Amino acid sequence: MGKKLVKLPATEVDMTAAKYKPQRVQGGTTWFHELREVKKDAVCVSRLRCCGAVLVGKTNMHELALGTTGNNANFGLLYHSGTVAIVGPITATVEDAILVSCGSWCSTGSLRLGKYTEWFNDVFSTEISDKCEDILNQLSEKHGCKTLEIVIPELHEMFIAHVVSIGSEALSQLNPDLEDGKLARLTYDSRINLALFQTYSASDYVAAQCLRRRLMHFYVEIFKKVDIIVTPTTAMTAPIISPAALTVGETNLRVSGSLMRFVLAGNLLGFPAISVPVGYDKQGLPIGMQLIGRPWCEASILRLAAAIEETCAGPKKMPVQFYDILKGNLM
Repeated sequence: MGKKLVKLPATEVDMTAAKYKPQRVQGGTTWFHELREVKKDAVCVSRLRCCGAVLVGKTNMHELALGTTGNNANFGLLYHSGTVAIVGPITATVEDAILVSCGSWCSTGSLRLGKYTEWFNDVFSTEISDKCEDILNQLSEKHGCKTLEIVIPELHEMFIAHVVSIGSEALSQLNPDLEDGKLARLTYDSRINLALFQTYSASDYVAAQCLRRRLMHFYVEIFKKVDIIVTPTTAMTAPIISPAALTVGETNLRVSGSLMRFVLAGNLLGFPAISVPVGYDKQGLPIGMQLIGRPWCEASILRLAAAIEETCAGPKKMPVQFYDILKGNLM
């Protein structure tokens, strides 16, 4: 982190400590800031400041990160520090991600890409898997990347271990506040999720951690054969949010499962991963491709991500509502 970044505008999610006014750490709630005063920057925020980043605000989030759609009934469309939460950048381009992470460079021609076809094709629409498959073919033709078939065992068990781990840790950290009367100030969807988490026992959590270690072994063995595991980022494109959900929230575990299906390895096991836009479906909604790398091999996934971005170079569709933070206007 020695080099200075030149006027890099940045935001941070509303669970990262940053000491500046008038922003507060609310975690997507209406009360979190009342209990936890921010006295100093989080390490990641402090290092960004040292490199010249200019923090321009905070991004909204699902209340206490207890959902996947980004819809927050407290604030409209748009925390915790357990063993599942990982800090990482969201950037406009791969180049920006490289600037933030200061990753080194490597060749793409020697990269071996692992694809578990059964998992890769487990998507809501074949538009997603077809688009990602097309990218793999182009990487082979243009850069010489080899795609190898792999098998990842116990994916369903990984999903259960992920839910039990993240749910138990979230509940453990929130229990003092909930017992102090803050439960009634949460949105209905958050209350439902917390009620589900309360059904997990200590034995369930310990079993999830044992399974976590077992799953780590499976992935370490796979990474002896391939350099990067490739999947779609999500099993479905952005879901429709009903008008009622805007005011009272919404819990849809089927949608959450589709949105989280491929990100569990990075989330639960801590492997470095990146999502790169690769195109759009027939409705114009973005499709992403995920790259999962070995521990401490961010350089490999960043280089491949840059190659994918170059392959998919073309006009990008602007969201229906877009706020230009540099120009300060809503487009």
